[in-house]
Amino acid sequence: MNSVYLSLGGKEINADELRLPRAKELAQALISGVSYWARLVGCQRLEADALIPALQGTETVVLEVDVEVPQKRLHDIRRVERLAVAFWEADSSYPETLALRADFPVVPHINQRTFEIPRSLCLYDIPYDELKLRWTAPALIEDIRTWLAKTAEGTLHAADQQLEPFFLATVPRIIFPSDFLSPEINPEQLSISRVDTGNQQLCLIAERSSNENKGSIKKSAQQFVAMTVVGSPQIHGVIQRHPRTLSELHEFMKHAGVDLCGVLRVRLRQWQEDRTLRNATLVVVVSLPKQREEGGPVESSDLWAFFCVGNEADGVGPTSENSQEARFLNVTALGEQLDLWQITGGQLATILAPDHNQHGENVKLAMLNPTFTLSREAAARFNGLRSRYGRKIVAIGMGAVGSQVFLNLIRAGYGEWTIIDKDITLPHNLARHGLYGGVTGNSKVDPLAYIANSTIDGAPIATPIVADIQHPREADDDIKRSLEEANEILDFSASIAVARHLSHAVSSSARRASFFLNPSGTDSVMLVEDVARQVPLSNLEMQYYRLLVHEPDLHSHLHRAVEEVRYAKSCRDVSNTMGQDHVALHAAIGSRGLRQAFESDGAVIRVWRSTDDGAVYPYSVNPSPVFSVKKSGWTICADQVLLERARALRSAKLPKETGGILIGAIDMQYRIIYVMDMLSAPLDSTEELTGFVRGSHRLSEALLSIEQITAKELTYVGEWHSHPTGASVRPSKLDRKLLKWLSDQSTRSGLPATMLIVGGRKQYAWYLA
Repeated sequence: MNSVYLSLGGKEINADELRLPRAKELAQALISGVSYWARLVGCQRLEADALIPALQGTETVVLEVDVEVPQKRLHDIRRVERLAVAFWEADSSYPETLALRADFPVVPHINQRTFEIPRSLCLYDIPYDELKLRWTAPALIEDIRTWLAKTAEGTLHAADQQLEPFFLATVPRIIFPSDFLSPEINPEQLSISRVDTGNQQLCLIAERSSNENKGSIKKSAQQFVAMTVVGSPQIHGVIQRHPRTLSELHEFMKHAGVDLCGVLRVRLRQWQEDRTLRNATLVVVVSLPKQREEGGPVESSDLWAFFCVGNEADGVGPTSENSQEARFLNVTALGEQLDLWQITGGQLATILAPDHNQHGENVKLAMLNPTFTLSREAAARFNGLRSRYGRKIVAIGMGAVGSQVFLNLIRAGYGEWTIIDKDITLPHNLARHGLYGGVTGNSKVDPLAYIANSTIDGAPIATPIVADIQHPREADDDIKRSLEEANEILDFSASIAVARHLSHAVSSSARRASFFLNPSGTDSVMLVEDVARQVPLSNLEMQYYRLLVHEPDLHSHLHRAVEEVRYAKSCRDVSNTMGQDHVALHAAIGSRGLRQAFESDGAVIRVWRSTDDGAVYPYSVNPSPVFSVKKSGWTICADQVLLERARALRSAKLPKETGGILIGAIDMQYRIIYVMDMLSAPLDSTEELTGFVRGSHRLSEALLSIEQITAKELTYVGEWHSHPTGASVRPSKLDRKLLKWLSDQSTRSGLPATMLIVGGRKQYAWYLA
């Protein structure tokens, strides 16, 4: 059956004219015959002449692939399909994989684009930044073939996924600002409002005008105005009873050197022309410095607050018909009691010669129980901390555990925070998130910052940035500045790509740390760099994988034996089932663990495992010093533990040579080969005085076990062998043959391979195929 193929337009170019690295890699893989089932058709550069505007600026590799299609096909996928893979210079999104056959069918897992034809294949359900860490051209070819084969037989779309659409009365309290008594605050400028608790209780909130309505709910329209008087130092313990009237308070303040009613008359005269202030209820705040003995130093101050009340029986009438508010005496009525003015015919008439002997005998006082908003220092004290931690922290990823750790530490007044996350709050997030209802559809960081800044008084303790840390766009300057100024950078994202980005691509002297949960939520992991960053976060990640391999109790740590729940239609709209109790438990553990880690200078690797009976078991390992070697554009990273194991295995087999395979990880994005472990010689190996040939007995099983334990993060990365005493660590003829074989294998896989030679006198050498 002849097929008609679509043209993308653009300029035809040779493969060696490609400029973009991933495009060049794909073209070279096709030319070299790495895949027996794919062939290069041609290369293009799509500029202004591109037939599809959305593809302008891309370099495109056109290929044909052979597809394993069944006898009975659900969808019309041919045995040979022609596709184009378009690459962008920025490399910030997936290469666009386009089916060029004009009659390519409408099938599940087609990306929705501004154009319908050619159809765009949705190959992956993980973020591109994660994919880039292990992306290779041969892997892309196989992913395309797999997508086509499964689509042909109708097994690509999961059975549980929704069908895709055709188209896309106690003493009232008054709460003052935490720094109310500091000289910078002018109490007259405070806005005092009343919180309606709904159970006949009264609570007044005194705030600065700039912070009005911050963090309070159900405030009534009742108006209050504050006046503060400060008495002279008094010996503590002299008050025998609370003043019940304004006159009694006036008499007491005389002993403290204050003419209270005289001060009141001056203040009320100032407010006389302001109708809003005249209708407000006066709150008198009395600050009384205390001495231990006469003439001794002032050790502290008592703060008392009173508001004036009256009733008609006493000749003091309320101005409101509301029975609850009738208890309050407003400034107008108080002025009458102090003989400052009279109300005649609804008009205020000033008394030119007031009777200064009237001290408010008929003005009753209601005592207010003063307390202060939660300052940073008070929060630290309430949490039992010796002193508050005031260093700057940048936190990335405000998901379930990140949000809860953040709120835990905020409540301890811990740190000065910048929180970064690009996501909005969706309904399913609330099952485990630190946020509550009412914020759905908003960003995660804005309401979290609001909660933090409403909880801790003073300057904002948290600054939100809604952005992708790896692709910040317009937030780039803000993120760079916050990272440069940070003392610690915390990664709660549970994203390997983000952790590697923070480790390798962020310019900052800040100490990095990661805290995340395993897939089932039963275990938490904390990785913290040392202060000097001698063991970077990416190396801690690798040593954590090694801990999993060598600790039998943790072999199931990364297993995904949990049910997944779909919360929307996209193939990426999947969430693990995970108990909020597990998240809360480990958030508490992480909050304390991070605090303790930052109190020391060393690096930390720690895992906490919780069980169904409520027990928590900690596992840790001392981070090993790391070193790196640069070879052919790659960086080989290893550590002291690996070298010590290599020397021990060599010594155990002397005078014969020995060897085995290297275990580690390859980061294609940053071109780093991590070598973290090694397996000893299989039983069927040949070990001689001047030679070694590695066998394969049970080697595949051992490697598969490591891959299963580490979720394929650790795997085979090369070979190692020893040289006898007195021999150099330069490669022999046999070693060069091994390197040639490794080179051939790496060409087919698209991955580099490493060889380590271990000699005497602590000598070793790395070679890269």
